[in-house]
Amino acid sequence: MAQASVWSIARRMDWLMVAISLLLVCFGLMILYSLEVNAQEELVFFRKQLIFFVSGLVLFCAAAIFRFQHLVSYGWWLYVLGLALLVGVMLFGQEIRGVKGWFIIGPLSFQPVEVVKVCIVLFFAKYFSEHSHQFTQLSYIGTSIALIAPYMALLMLQPDLGSGFIVGMIWLVMLLFTRIQGKHMMALFLCIAVAAVGSWFVLADYQKARLTTFINPELDPQGSGYNIRQAITAVGSGQLLGRGLGLGPQSQLRFLPENKTDFIFSVIAEELGFVGAVVLIVLFGILLYRLQYIVRHTDSAFGQFIVIGTIVFIATQTCMNIAMNLSLFPVTGIPLPLVSQGGSSLWSVLIALGIAQSVTIYSSTRRV
Repeated sequence: MAQASVWSIARRMDWLMVAISLLLVCFGLMILYSLEVNAQEELVFFRKQLIFFVSGLVLFCAAAIFRFQHLVSYGWWLYVLGLALLVGVMLFGQEIRGVKGWFIIGPLSFQPVEVVKVCIVLFFAKYFSEHSHQFTQLSYIGTSIALIAPYMALLMLQPDLGSGFIVGMIWLVMLLFTRIQGKHMMALFLCIAVAAVGSWFVLADYQKARLTTFINPELDPQGSGYNIRQAITAVGSGQLLGRGLGLGPQSQLRFLPENKTDFIFSVIAEELGFVGAVVLIVLFGILLYRLQYIVRHTDSAFGQFIVIGTIVFIATQTCMNIAMNLSLFPVTGIPLPLVSQGGSSLWSVLIALGIAQSVTIYSSTRRV
């Protein structure tokens, strides 16, 4: 690539979004370091996450440089790839914490649903941008439901309710940005509500326990309610300024389970306090603001739908994780984007953000 082209790409990149993304990753690395250094461990998880971060930056740059317009021709291939990954993990995957959602090869593990989220965003960006004006017709709404249904079914079979909720939200919010009529939208919401109530009767016992202990953790304080109680204790003990990095008793003494992944926000609140937690939330707010800026200023319908899907992906996952840590949402095993330990999640979010950068680089947007 010629030097002028490199300069043009660098000039059009949203560097504030890049900086915020890097700060969030560094936030997570700092917390992982604090969790391992006092335990006299060999910083295994910190080093692995650092490797995933460096390799994820390569993926981010590759996605940003690649012209997003070319992704239109891969839409159906990505749809098939997502289904193949979910079928493959059902047949050959390993079960962890009751969910059959991982490929494990030696010391490495891979959660394909994280790739599936990106595939869903890209496929429905193609489908909705090409047929947006036709969603006044019920047939197109029904077709989109038929397209998302196999994904939802496979995720329920794992069962991964948290990822199923995120995938469903990506589809639903992107659908609402088409020309769907109000009466059709209300009928759709009614059907979703009926399906949500009916799903109670097909949930496994441990999933029902998670929902009941979400409402009242004291029903099973040493079982399914234990995680919620410890998370609330950790958040509350941080008070205004926190206990200090590496000094949180709940997280450092391992009372708080999954403190590097699902409940890393509780560690942040305990060690850095209310101020640290607010700083983290503000960083996510700025990241989402920059993404919506791209939506409002790009001249490409396909690009708009890509970034809308990315916003829903990151915002839903962020809100679910934080709410889960505050006992405002059932425990679903959803990581905090860019912050929680885990290579699959980190890579998928960095790729999605890289594609969003491609939208702002290769489409006509007004810069500020």
